[in-house]
Amino acid sequence: MRIALLSLLAACGTSAPVVEITIDRDHPGARIPDDFAGASYETSTVIGGAYFRADNAPLLATFAKLGLRHLRIGGNEADVGDLPAAGDIDALLAFADASHVPLIYTLRAKTIDPDGAAAIAHAMLDRDAARLECFSIGNEPDHYAAYADYRTIVTSYMDTIADARARYCGPDALPPDYVTQYATDFAPRGTIAEITIHEYFGGGGQGIAPADARAKLLSPAIRDAYAHEHDAWAPAIEAAHLTYRIDETNSFANGGAPGASDTFASTLWGLDYLHWWARAGAIGIDFHTGDHVSGATTTYPLFVTDGSGYAIRPLAYAVMAFELGSHGRTIPVTIDTTDLTAYAVVTDDGTIALTIISTADGPRTLHLAELDPVDAHRVTAPAIDATSVTFGEAESIGNTFTIDPMSAIVVHYR
Repeated sequence: MRIALLSLLAACGTSAPVVEITIDRDHPGARIPDDFAGASYETSTVIGGAYFRADNAPLLATFAKLGLRHLRIGGNEADVGDLPAAGDIDALLAFADASHVPLIYTLRAKTIDPDGAAAIAHAMLDRDAARLECFSIGNEPDHYAAYADYRTIVTSYMDTIADARARYCGPDALPPDYVTQYATDFAPRGTIAEITIHEYFGGGGQGIAPADARAKLLSPAIRDAYAHEHDAWAPAIEAAHLTYRIDETNSFANGGAPGASDTFASTLWGLDYLHWWARAGAIGIDFHTGDHVSGATTTYPLFVTDGSGYAIRPLAYAVMAFELGSHGRTIPVTIDTTDLTAYAVVTDDGTIALTIISTADGPRTLHLAELDPVDAHRVTAPAIDATSVTFGEAESIGNTFTIDPMSAIVVHYR
């Protein structure tokens, strides 16, 4: 069954060209894992046991509200500074249990210490082996080790840990050759849970003008960058019979781009980003977040600590909207315009969730004739540079409805 979605827009008394989105229910793609959307934190966040703990009700509620179902601990501070104490690790695992999230934990590798890493790994496995998805060895090791040296480090760590319960992931790096070599070299061991990759497709966030940063996030060209990156390492991962997760990412590196990463532009970018990679076969995305990154204040966090608990920032609304439209299998979608992007998912009971993201400069009237709409949720803001976002309550809509410029909508159909 192929369903055509038509955009009928009146402009200056005349009809604009019809825009078609075609949904193909007959060829479902990858199933989106329930734990697709997650959060990545610096290791220092664990120290002291005050943040990640089983009785931190506001944090547990925030994870649940946003639909965050995965947790990765690492960042630059995995390889520098103090390490969490045993009590801190216990508190982290207790939080993971309470929030029902799988956990990726990064072992320090820049300062090579296989015995120390093994002691941490064994303690964590003894405490909660079922909750540990995998251990990553080092954070972005391409910054301090040639791949051949890193391969020796990883081999040493795995051989020293020597625990049948342990699963590993990596290389937590950016260069495609690092990723492909890791997949090829370590897949035969049978202990690799998944390939983990880092990427900030906006580049460095400092020094870029806010308007330029927002335009970069919303340009169709950024999706070309995703495709180029994906095509560079995906064949090797598939050949190794492994899956992949982007377990540290965000709009811009180095804490984000002020005036873009902390605005509604990041909401629209993040929603598109999650769906693009789900359609490309990723098993998950962990947005790097927290009150700081490597000691610096950030502009890209999902939420930050405030006096009453945690204040949600614009990027969080992308995760919330994705949660509404991501339960099931992806469906192929084609569109003949660059200012509307659509993603569709079909659930096991046949419900279709259609997510539409508009970067148009005017409203579009949309019509879908062949399915019955159930409800719709709109994601809007006063302007693309706004720092306040509105996530609409469920509303009833007909087969003809309008999407505002620079906004998103998730519509459920039967």
